[in-house]
Amino acid sequence: MGAGSPERGEVWLTPFPMPSRDQAQSKLRPVLVVSAATPEQTNGTVTCAAISSSTYRLTDFDIPVAAQTRLGHAMGMRRDGAIFCAILQTTSVAQLLRKIGSIDAHTQVRVDANLKKLLFPVSAPQ
Repeated sequence: MGAGSPERGEVWLTPFPMPSRDQAQSKLRPVLVVSAATPEQTNGTVTCAAISSSTYRLTDFDIPVAAQTRLGHAMGMRRDGAIFCAILQTTSVAQLLRKIGSIDAHTQVRVDANLKKLLFPVSAPQ
């Protein structure tokens, strides 16, 4: 793992499998740490959302990010892409290779809202 303990809102490089039609392809990619708990509280693991430049099939849970914006620069992005809030993985902090950036408070609110919609859908009162 790179220097320091990963924190929510940080962007790290790690091997991350992306689902595809045939199989999950694991390659080195940026991920957003979405865990609120510290690695010490979760046996040395963090939950991460995928970040990818493949944006041809965005969903309501994804957040597009242009590389040449303040956010894109802060995240360490080289190309336009998206934070895929519906593609999550819990991984060992030992697999996190290097911190490359972080998101701003506004984007964190958007990520949190998308995770809440994904994991805790609002149902109609009965």
